[in-house]
Amino acid sequence: MIRRTTTCAALFLLAGAVCSPPPPEEPDPCADPDLDGDGSDSQACGGTDCDDNEPERTPGRPELCDGADLDEDCDPATFGERDLDLDGHWDARCVNVAADGSVAAGEDCDDARADVHPSQAEVCDGRDNDCDGGIDEGVQFFFYRDADGDAHGDPLVDTIEGCALVPGYSFVGDDCDDARDDVHPGAAELCDARDNNCDGDTDEDALLTFYVDEDDDGFGGAATVEGCQSGPGRATLPGDCDDGNAALVNGSMRCVDAILFQICQDGTWSAPANCPTQQCLAQPNGAGNCR
Repeated sequence: MIRRTTTCAALFLLAGAVCSPPPPEEPDPCADPDLDGDGSDSQACGGTDCDDNEPERTPGRPELCDGADLDEDCDPATFGERDLDLDGHWDARCVNVAADGSVAAGEDCDDARADVHPSQAEVCDGRDNDCDGGIDEGVQFFFYRDADGDAHGDPLVDTIEGCALVPGYSFVGDDCDDARDDVHPGAAELCDARDNNCDGDTDEDALLTFYVDEDDDGFGGAATVEGCQSGPGRATLPGDCDDGNAALVNGSMRCVDAILFQICQDGTWSAPANCPTQQCLAQPNGAGNCR
């Protein structure tokens, strides 16, 4: 009896075709679930190792503070704790980035200074004291241009901001004339037709009172006028009994008739009186004398 064995090759040869070998089997990726030998199986194989190619990354390892974003303990919520300045805030250079891109990190932006951390008040010193990303925000001073150097700046000129006063500027902007150092709030008001103290008024409380002196004899009548200095038409003394005659001033005499006379007393003529000589002689200028 002849035993016939039919093979794939024989059949394919009879059919005039080529016989291909069967495909190789896929390797099992979890044949060795702990490729890095750190004692933890890969997360892909149901374990807890977040990087089965790196033995330095496995659950249970201490999380290190580093700027390389390495997750040493396979816990994205930890980032390593370092507080070199002992201010109670972890160094912001301790960072951990999760697979979804979320970041866990310290919050101390300068771990070399105990006066710099998120709970610190911002001060004007050129640093980000409170670690909010801004420098000196809300605490800078406004300085006003002070061209005349009187410590009062011009409020109408652009200001600058800073922490320290610089030459040519002032803390206050209340100068009404930044070209004159004798004009500013607090200056004494002078009688000079200027608003020396920047209160909006000119020469207030500094004006002098003069008596109108139409005949310019040095004595005025009852009418007054204010000004900064005497001059024509102004007298510092009252008492003129006739402001149209320079000869009839305070203390002068005039004849009422050939016998009677009057004396000018503080702007008022006295009651007529007899000349002792019984004769009053009127002068060409209007004054009189008992003769």
